Amino acid sequence: ELNAEGEWTKKPDLAVVVFGEEPYAEGQGDIPLLTYRDGQTKDLELIQSLKKQGIPVVSIFLTGRPLWMNAEINSSNAFVVAWLPGSEGSGIADVLVADAYNKIRYDFTGRLSYDWPNKEVNTLDDNLAVDDILLDFGQGLSYGEAPILAELLNENSSSQSQVESNIIFSGSNRDPWSAYVGDSSDWHRTVSGQSTVTPYGALTVTTVDGIVQEDSRMLNWTGGYESQFYWQAQAPSDLSQLAANGGALMMTFKIDKHPEGTVTQRMDCGWPCSGSIEMTDFFNSVPEGQWSTVGISLERFSKLGVDLKKVTSPLLLITKDPFAITFSDVRVVPNAPEKSLIKCDRAHFNQ
Repeated sequence: ELNAEGEWTKKPDLAVVVFGEEPYAEGQGDIPLLTYRDGQTKDLELIQSLKKQGIPVVSIFLTGRPLWMNAEINSSNAFVVAWLPGSEGSGIADVLVADAYNKIRYDFTGRLSYDWPNKEVNTLDDNLAVDDILLDFGQGLSYGEAPILAELLNENSSSQSQVESNIIFSGSNRDPWSAYVGDSSDWHRTVSGQSTVTPYGALTVTTVDGIVQEDSRMLNWTGGYESQFYWQAQAPSDLSQLAANGGALMMTFKIDKHPEGTVTQRMDCGWPCSGSIEMTDFFNSVPEGQWSTVGISLERFSKLGVDLKKVTSPLLLITKDPFAITFSDVRVVPNAPEKSLIKCDRAHFNQ
């Protein structure tokens, strides 16, 4: 009766909401703060929506590490850290669901193997481990035991910046963004696996080693057909607060082959709403094989016609000529250093 979006035709007695971190390998999953999904709130919003409808919620959190989850815990009737069950998800059901006689089949016996944080960062020194602990090593509950947490946990962020970065790609695509390629045969082909090619074969996206193993994506245009690569989300993202705080689209990349023709970079806000910049001269000015981190201010995109309250694609590259570039990190950040911003003289406005 209850689907993944929290919609139902007959009101359920209970909702079991299973959510958690996306898979990551060593290095690719490093995070500066102990926040879940880089501050994205869609899972929390689902839990809160169910609670507002009077539906009790049992939250099952899948993770390989302790994270600051106070808001999700507050909004749940019960909160279970299931760690990484792999193919043994049925074992979680064995513990959650009673037998035909309403008797407990298997009790909760697991206990924390590490302290669980009450903050997302050490407020005195963000290079040190979090020292405000919600649950100590070894704590945990079994059925019938009294609650050990306060009725309402602190949900206020302690991080220095109240406007958080929107990470698009860092070792892997970050929620809610996905990567796509396309040409005139199909402009919307999902990038997946080790290698993805456009229908006409003029653009190949490959997973490569950058700073650490398989943390980067190489885009290789061989020419002949106009082809594009882009990150896109299903729902628009509001970047206006980031723009108001000196925000910029920051890119860490390496030029593998200088462009032999025009390369255009675009930010979209629901086609045909977009703003584009010709990047050919800039990319040709960057030495091949050298990692660089540069940014384009959100104010610049706004002046080009981008509605920053409804960004659907923060970065799109398109060309019909040979060109190769590797990205290891793409994000929208507040308070971008002025010296990191590139000056783009050739710009095109679309609306």
